Amino acid sequence: MEWSWWVSQAFALVGLVFIVIALQQKTRLRLLVFNHIATVIILVGAFFLGAVPAIILISINTIRSTIAVTLAYFPQIKKRWAWIASAFLAAALIASNIVFWENWLNLLSILVGLGFILAYVIFEKPRNTRLTIVGVRSLALVLFIFLVSPVYAAIELVGIIAAIVGLIRVDFKKVVVAGGIEPPTSGL
Repeated sequence: MEWSWWVSQAFALVGLVFIVIALQQKTRLRLLVFNHIATVIILVGAFFLGAVPAIILISINTIRSTIAVTLAYFPQIKKRWAWIASAFLAAALIASNIVFWENWLNLLSILVGLGFILAYVIFEKPRNTRLTIVGVRSLALVLFIFLVSPVYAAIELVGIIAAIVGLIRVDFKKVVVAGGIEPPTSGL
């Protein structure tokens, strides 16, 4: 394997740490900021990987995360702008995958990108984001397995696990407490 592959995997590993941190945040803004940092780091690594479907997907995701952080930071911005931005992102994602079409993995890249747009730009509650991320990252896991990128695949697998842990730790705990049932505590 060439040095560029190793550099790509190193960037992906650092991005993975930020993904885990992001999916454990209680507020939407913190979740999105840590996710944005991870996306930028992973994008740099994707260029070293050289896989066009991955570069397209992660480039669009970086733009998407910038928009999501902006919308979360400025809540006075109307929801329709989120939908308009999402429509442009979806169009850019589809068009760029068609223009740079290599194989069927571009179709998977489109599906994953659309799922990330839905999870991070449209959904306003961290719980809905985490729920959607479980499915979207599962598709992304398949994409990176076929692109033969073990660290990028690991990012998706750990992202799935982190989203599930976040759902249990943050969201399920709220449901239990709100329902009048105290969550079990142990001395561990």
